[in-house]
Amino acid sequence: MPQNGRSADQDLALIPGGRLAKEAAANWLALRAEGGKRLGIWIAPLGSRSSYRTFAEQQHFWNLFQAGKGNSAARPGTSNHGWGNAVDLADPPSMRRVIDRLGAPYGWHWGEAPVPTTSRSRGSSTTMTTIRATRTRRRSPSKTTTSREEGRWPESRH
Repeated sequence: MPQNGRSADQDLALIPGGRLAKEAAANWLALRAEGGKRLGIWIAPLGSRSSYRTFAEQQHFWNLFQAGKGNSAARPGTSNHGWGNAVDLADPPSMRRVIDRLGAPYGWHWGEAPVPTTSRSRGSSTTMTTIRATRTRRRSPSKTTTSREEGRWPESRH
């Protein structure tokens, strides 16, 4: 049984700018193609570690977060990124339109995960919010909606 952040390469698929679990990737690529065609917005991850994250990458982000030097992060082994089902968007203000308007049939939605934190400098408790696209439902994408099989994707236009 797969473990969070420990997926084998053959269980992941490439998307422009990252990797996701195979089914999530197929749905992401289909959503990306529809968003590009209908709205002129090509969704993409912020960077190569903004989609699937290994356990070691999760640990890295967790350590930064705990040290007060990074964004909010899930405890290693509990992240949707570790399952290959979450993407931190490269340009949330524009790309959110694609997720909000077209994402549901593909199983993608805009998520906000409140993370309680303690400010070490002030000793007070606050809540930070992580915003990302998260896969929740399944859809079998049409082969005509993506050029993944041909090994190329439309250029990002954000």
